[in-house]
Amino acid sequence: MKKLLLTILSIGLFGSVMAQTDKAIENRLVTGRFWDNWELSAGMGTGMLLMKGTPNGTFDDRLGFEGNIALTKWIDPVVGLRLQLQGGRLVKTDATLGQLRWPYLFGHFDVMVNLSNWIGGYRDDRAYYLVPFVGFGPMYANFSDNAQAKNGYGNLSNIAFNFGLQHKFRISQAVDFHIEMASWMAKSQIVPVSTSDKTVVGLSLTAGFAYRFNPRGWKRVSEVGYSAADIAAFQQAVADSQTALAQSKAEQAALMNRLGDAERRAAMAEAEAQQANAQHQALQQCVKGAPKGLILYNCGSATLSQQEKLRLEQVAEMIKRGPKDTIYRLEGYADRQTGTKQLNAKLATERAQGVYDYLISLGVPASQLSYEGMGEVNPFATQQTNRSVVIR
Repeated sequence: MKKLLLTILSIGLFGSVMAQTDKAIENRLVTGRFWDNWELSAGMGTGMLLMKGTPNGTFDDRLGFEGNIALTKWIDPVVGLRLQLQGGRLVKTDATLGQLRWPYLFGHFDVMVNLSNWIGGYRDDRAYYLVPFVGFGPMYANFSDNAQAKNGYGNLSNIAFNFGLQHKFRISQAVDFHIEMASWMAKSQIVPVSTSDKTVVGLSLTAGFAYRFNPRGWKRVSEVGYSAADIAAFQQAVADSQTALAQSKAEQAALMNRLGDAERRAAMAEAEAQQANAQHQALQQCVKGAPKGLILYNCGSATLSQQEKLRLEQVAEMIKRGPKDTIYRLEGYADRQTGTKQLNAKLATERAQGVYDYLISLGVPASQLSYEGMGEVNPFATQQTNRSVVIR
């Protein structure tokens, strides 16, 4: 039983970790809200109880009724969590008592792994999915008066473990047809018959339908252009700049009038005009080629602080609102006055990639980003500033 439990936990953990580290899906899909991608399903079929020894009765005599209902939440295209209630009647033909039937209910929590999406990648037009699952929960049996009177046992309960395979066929955007082959295992105290077995196994085969709640599926990251509000804000910034320049000129004129010397006033006017022109050119150069952002790190670290994450959220919004054909370059730097050359090269690359990954997680298209570690190249005057990623 311990080995089975460890196997169940290992499979569930392995599927969850692989789904979360699948960068291809993570970079292309948006997970959505909590109430997206739920399923309500129901099915029915038949089941059989397996015990050691030669069974009495024919194969048909050993078949019982099976039914189930379930609620499933898909966390991403690969991993889902399911709560299922299954039940029906189990059958055992006893040499002395004849054919015994007793009811049972089994409520269990399962980890579902969409193997088709995991191996083949998520596709909107896929019509078939192979979904293995594993889980556990409480089982109750022999709780009807008729069964207890016939077999001489009272209410029975135990913890059972289940695993199986579900074949899902897409009928429409909202409805799936599925065939589920499952097996459960529990201690032999769950059956109202005398047996030397320590554990008993049940097999079931059911078919049913699942209704998937809206919204369904997984959205891909989309690009967004300039909005009317963005254009109005840019125009307002230009107007504010022109107003500030006009105020500067007015102050220059007032100063020249107070000096009283015509030649000095002319020289000062020329100097002020040159300064204003230089400021204007610097502003234009800033708009065209200066860094769009500077992300700072602690010494020897490639981990983004909360403050820098907030700064990157603003950068992400700027990129998503900007032209979709603009490519932004992420340059990672390391302070060459500390650490070895090899360590600084690795640290610079990790910093650049960290900003790249975080911007993508905020919805920035990967096609608009590139990154590179610049090693010990130090473009800034201070050590602290060179521990950074420059966004150009």
